[in-house]
Amino acid sequence: MADTDVTGFWRIAEADPDHLALVDPEHRQMTFGELAALTNRIVHGLRALGLQRGDQVTTVLPNSFEQVAVCLAAYQGGFYVTTVNWHLVGPEISYIVNDSETKALIVSSRFADEAVRVLEDCVTPEANRFSVGEVPGFRPFAELIDGQ
Repeated sequence: MADTDVTGFWRIAEADPDHLALVDPEHRQMTFGELAALTNRIVHGLRALGLQRGDQVTTVLPNSFEQVAVCLAAYQGGFYVTTVNWHLVGPEISYIVNDSETKALIVSSRFADEAVRVLEDCVTPEANRFSVGEVPGFRPFAELIDGQ
């Protein structure tokens, strides 16, 4: 498994989908096949929202399956992705989101207080704001991937 570029990920997912890809901080495991499937659902969900090649996706997520899958989906879909340091506060996150003209924003409920502060002057369309866990003003992450 010396090939570690993004296309290498897809080759591994196709050739050995049951191979372990990720272990999260709670010790949950995800295989390459599961990660590829989640990634595909995310990229299709983002496209269904109208995102096009070159559009910006921004995340405020901890180390998680969703963080990795969103990054892979952005690479696959031709989107730019910015992973915001979760130690930043609302106005700092808001500056990044607005300056980059973020088309889709995905946050974690772990950072709900700061995520809600971003909504005060957020350029990201309301329908394109998602949260892993409940955050007021954000749609559930499941709505991004359901039916994809």
